[in-house]
Amino acid sequence: MIDSRYCDSVRFTPGTKKKQQVVFASALAPYKRPMMFIEAIALLIQKGIKLKNWEFLLVDQGPEEAAIREKIALLKMEEYVQLLEPTEDISPI
Repeated sequence: MIDSRYCDSVRFTPGTKKKQQVVFASALAPYKRPMMFIEAIALLIQKGIKLKNWEFLLVDQGPEEAAIREKIALLKMEEYVQLLEPTEDISPI
């Protein structure tokens, strides 16, 4: 169920993709806290939560991009986390 108070439920509806997605669509800047997003995913992995059918996407660029790429590689999370280029419309993702 998508709460229409927080999301345009006409444009963003559950799709038919085999994997579930969690999308961080914001500047990769310290005040947006993208590293917390990465650390939350790492915590799920540490706790043994199966993420086989999940993908985590960060959409944009910013000053923390290099550190995020490094952290993803260090924690061997490439299988789950992808960084995507900025886009005007994230609905196709």
